[in-house]
Amino acid sequence: MWQLWGHDGTLVVEDNGDLVFVFGPQADPAKARFGHRRFPRGVIAWAETVDGGWLAKPYFRLHRIGEPRRPDADPSRNSDILLLTGDDQVAAVRPLVAELCADREPPVEQPFDDVVLREDIARAASDADLFLAKRSLRALPEQVTDDETVEFMTSGSHDGDSGLVVVTDRRLLHVSESRMFGSSTLSIPVGQIVSVEMSSAGFGEAAGSLVVHTSSGETAFDVVGDDGLKEITARLRRAADDADRHAGAPPAGPPAAPPAGPAAAASAAPGGTQRLLDELRQLGELRDSGVITPEEFDRLKDRLIGDI
Repeated sequence: MWQLWGHDGTLVVEDNGDLVFVFGPQADPAKARFGHRRFPRGVIAWAETVDGGWLAKPYFRLHRIGEPRRPDADPSRNSDILLLTGDDQVAAVRPLVAELCADREPPVEQPFDDVVLREDIARAASDADLFLAKRSLRALPEQVTDDETVEFMTSGSHDGDSGLVVVTDRRLLHVSESRMFGSSTLSIPVGQIVSVEMSSAGFGEAAGSLVVHTSSGETAFDVVGDDGLKEITARLRRAADDADRHAGAPPAGPPAAPPAGPAAAASAAPGGTQRLLDELRQLGELRDSGVITPEEFDRLKDRLIGDI
């Protein structure tokens, strides 16, 4: 048996490997009612030590399997904290932490107490700047499909509506949800993206500008945080490049025989031809104005012609 006398209780590691928190008389009211908490090794999802600060004590935290990780939640819900006396106790506990966390992934932090988000959404949210976007985050699960993966998100606005700018493996989304103005969602498939421009605010959390060009026009966003702006720009550029490579790949099977007779006439209907001409003219205007390069123009032109 191994023991560590912390600031508000004792950590006991029993011979069978179970961990026990025994809370002492200095425990806060939220923990004092428990007296002690037992953790068999099989229920421990993750363990960590957190260094103290000027006014804060360091602590040792255990997370249980099957419950969302919430740093500020009541200890009875998802984790337990034992306050430590100082850096020497942090160092003493770290070998135990390494043993408990071997071959395990840290649990995904859930941003809400009353809603458990899908894992990919929660993971992206845990790394995101959610300034003024928590309500929009609640609305996001309804806007993505079950087979779509959320990869990155940050706070941002479009056309005056604040919310979330989200990158999935298929789309760029802007999701806005507010009590006053209701909800709105903008969706741009990555395969339609021609180019992406960014204009950084240059410092801190100020909003920078993101402009996404498609064959049908451009869409502007204000993105909070320089790091988030750069990350979204890089991800969209990679996604657009990947879409171009897939569009240029040879077909998996032999080409289908061209239609004959009435079917051929139907495929050359005036409406389809006019739509193609309009899109080619828009691409030419984007090239002439310098928004896209001649190489991008040729690639997108080939893609449009290949779709007919």
